[in-house]
Amino acid sequence: MYCDAEFFKLLVRNGADLSIKDHSGGVANIPFDVMEDLLDDSITMEKSEFLSSDMKKIQFDFSLLLPPQSSGTENSTTDIENNTSDKTEPNQTETNLLYSFVQLREENRQLLKHPLLQAFLAMKWQRMSLRFNLWIGYKILFFIYLVVISLAEYSPFSQENIDFSDFNSTMLYNISSVSTECQPEWMLRGVLAFILLLFWIVELLQLLTFSFGYFKRKTNLFQICILFFSPFLVVSSDPEHCSSRRHLAGIILPCAYLETLRVIGTHPERAHVIQMFLKVARTFFSYLIWYIFLVISFGISFYIIFGSSDGPYVDFREVIIKIFVMFIGEIEFTDIPIELGDSAGDIFNFVLEFILLLFFLIAAVVILMNLLNGLAVYDTGKIRE
Repeated sequence: MYCDAEFFKLLVRNGADLSIKDHSGGVANIPFDVMEDLLDDSITMEKSEFLSSDMKKIQFDFSLLLPPQSSGTENSTTDIENNTSDKTEPNQTETNLLYSFVQLREENRQLLKHPLLQAFLAMKWQRMSLRFNLWIGYKILFFIYLVVISLAEYSPFSQENIDFSDFNSTMLYNISSVSTECQPEWMLRGVLAFILLLFWIVELLQLLTFSFGYFKRKTNLFQICILFFSPFLVVSSDPEHCSSRRHLAGIILPCAYLETLRVIGTHPERAHVIQMFLKVARTFFSYLIWYIFLVISFGISFYIIFGSSDGPYVDFREVIIKIFVMFIGEIEFTDIPIELGDSAGDIFNFVLEFILLLFFLIAAVVILMNLLNGLAVYDTGKIRE
């Protein structure tokens, strides 16, 4: 609920706490222009005895962004090189107000370019950049070790099972056999176990800190899934479970890289990398959920029409997979058993089959794929701005 702009500014200048939340858990719905004026008023220029007469000192007053101090009211005006170290009230952080405000409306994010907020965030980043970069490096190390242990244990071919002695004229070698047993690499497993242990400690500390709020973040649930299944690659050595471990490693690898990329994407200079991916993914799936049954219906149509003849449309499960491959443009016309017979019935069937194929090409491959690609380009352009 808005009030008079000047009255609102007067309240703030006299110590009103903008971080106080209402009954719904949100902060005051501050108008954009009022907040911009308050930020502008928090930057002052004055002469300094240490500078020449034609130069002035810029001072930033961060009291607008800070929660109430536990030790009374103090002057929080500071130079850009300084920072505040007073203790805040429980369950309040110096970025709560800023985060809540930019989430109210999309236009509020434009204020993140304001010099006061840039200086505020720059000081925050300066204090935590070293620890954050170490955390990124640890995530990268985890992914690298997953790759190494997966190739060392679950690669389908091993050098001792390949015979290079028999080369033919096309310079191809014959593979005499394929390795089916997974030989445990216990040294690699020991290092991976240590890395996973540290990850589990970090996640448990977050759980103790945020309690049930920990499970409200989808990224935490994604991390739990990775950390829950990864120990299976460390402790299991039963040859009968080799195939299961191989498939599990194949699923964990891309998930681990996405998690690593997400952490890298929270770096201020690399935020656009993961934000573009996540934004496009959300838009893509939010629209695809409405059109996916159209693609499946085409798959069923191909199955009931072409499934009676020999070809790739006999198995219903393979047809559904193939129709999604065709949906992205991978179409092999020779695989589609469209034949023109001599009888009137064969000609009629040929016309219907041709119409079905043409309908699929136009509706799914051309229109739908271009629609999804256009949405992706639009979202990418907005993020780059």
